[in-house]
Amino acid sequence: MLSSTKAPVTVALLKLLNPGVQFYPVMAAGLVMTMVIPVILIVIGQHHLERGLTFGAVK
Repeated sequence: MLSSTKAPVTVALLKLLNPGVQFYPVMAAGLVMTMVIPVILIVIGQHHLERGLTFGAVK
């Protein structure tokens, strides 16, 4: 597992940090894009969780 060449996107983006070469705009854009899908899934999941918890409360 530690010697695998595959890495998560966030770890691969952090490899862009090299002394003398700064890819901060590219790294920031990539990290924002990797957070879009989890945020959408959390919002959808909260909606379904709230609906499921309150479904039995209304008669």
